[in-house]
Amino acid sequence: EQTVEYPEKPEKPSIGTSAVDGTSKNHVGEAGKSITIIDTVSYKNLEVGKTYKVPGILMTKDAEGKAIKYLDAAGNEVHGEASFKAEKADDTVDVTFSFDGSNLSGKTLVVYEELFLGTDLIADHKDIDDEEQTVEYPEKPEEPSIGTSAVDGTSKNHVGEAGKSITIID
Repeated sequence: EQTVEYPEKPEKPSIGTSAVDGTSKNHVGEAGKSITIIDTVSYKNLEVGKTYKVPGILMTKDAEGKAIKYLDAAGNEVHGEASFKAEKADDTVDVTFSFDGSNLSGKTLVVYEELFLGTDLIADHKDIDDEEQTVEYPEKPEEPSIGTSAVDGTSKNHVGEAGKSITIID
């Protein structure tokens, strides 16, 4: 009856992310009309049985290294979202982003995620320099090509004289 307890506060919820290109399954993809990025969001310290929402947005770096919203080939922001009921306090959930990435060549995308319980923002992960939440789309090198110029071995031009033994130099 004379005791007062002060239990430890539970740790705050937190999230971390690992984004990959849906085709290559790693942090480097190839620009194209139909792009999918899968961001695996790891969460910790959630209340089991509660329903959470994880919205995300794609960002890119400007020339000074600052985060700006990425706009797809149609000029739209790219969002993804997952809702889930926590079955464990610590687990993962995937957030998928699908869009026209025809303009991605030479860009690096970074996924920013937030975690909501109802309307309350309880955690986020927004680090423009985090390599785990980054997917690169390098510029495509030009396709190899060749050209030829054939000449007659005797005349050294494109007109030769028919005969038993001729040489063409290409």
